[in-house]
Amino acid sequence: MSDEREYLTMEDEDGNESRFAIELAFEVDENTYAVLTHVDDDGNNLSEESMLFQVDESEEGLSFEPIEDEDEFDRIHGIIHDMMNQPGL
Repeated sequence: MSDEREYLTMEDEDGNESRFAIELAFEVDENTYAVLTHVDDDGNNLSEESMLFQVDESEEGLSFEPIEDEDEFDRIHGIIHDMMNQPGL
């Protein structure tokens, strides 16, 4: 079985690098969101929980920002829940 996930490395404010798998990326109302899971160098999950980010694109590249607005987070979380419960997924 091949691993079809895409990966990215992010650096925290202290300069520590962490690897993440992009589990899902999608657009809602012209905004892009991504669900990421913390993984090791072999792609094995380091956490059973995933994180939801808003993806922003600038001249410097992509940035993944936490969703700080509780109403927006709840709305996007609900959309993900509905997507995951569609037949065939």
